[in-house]
Amino acid sequence: MPGTRTLVILLLVLLAMGTGGFVFLHSPGFYVAVVEVVGNHRVTAEEIVARSGLLVGSHLLAALDDGIARAILENPWLETVRVRPVYPGRVVITVEEREPAALLATRDGFWVVDTRGFLLAQESSPGGELMVVTGVPEGGWATRQRPPAAELVRALQVVSALAERGLDPQPQEVGVNQGEIDLFLAGGIRVFLGSPGAGLGHVLDLLAGVLVDLKGDLAEVLYIDLRFDRPVIRKR
Repeated sequence: MPGTRTLVILLLVLLAMGTGGFVFLHSPGFYVAVVEVVGNHRVTAEEIVARSGLLVGSHLLAALDDGIARAILENPWLETVRVRPVYPGRVVITVEEREPAALLATRDGFWVVDTRGFLLAQESSPGGELMVVTGVPEGGWATRQRPPAAELVRALQVVSALAERGLDPQPQEVGVNQGEIDLFLAGGIRVFLGSPGAGLGHVLDLLAGVLVDLKGDLAEVLYIDLRFDRPVIRKR
């Protein structure tokens, strides 16, 4: 079946044909019978179709309006949208959703953010599987007009790296403090990571080894400082 490009070429040919083209443009195949949504998991197809404004019975050419994708993208969970008219009588809306990465602490409460720092949804309190990110300047999250603050970028890099390691005790909070990263583990242990940069993986591997060595004494540990050549461990 022809896609958008083929449909546009076909329309140009029909317009050149004059009356015959006009009649064909108003044949049943040029009216929307089905709107299909592909790629959605969290956002319902019904909401996406409603935001599109496309109705059964609308002319198929209406799907070529760029404003349809912009209207659908007003839902923060959607990262990309493609609207494609398919002759006869079908419109396919393909979406890509954002994935929740962490809970960002803001002045207004906690917000779920994705891996690129976009706000997705507000939460009343921390909890669940998502780590909390603190210390990011107010307004430091990403929008479609601006990138996230450097502090949030660094924090999300740490969150992503931690997800690959499965530390025990489990990390609960990543804090940005004057450019340095502090990690808070379950049980109240604070870990000073410093500014690891490209060495983040090595620092987290070092932390994993320290936690294994301290397995029987974790309840006594107040903090672990990894900013020096050797780990510094302070007990209560």
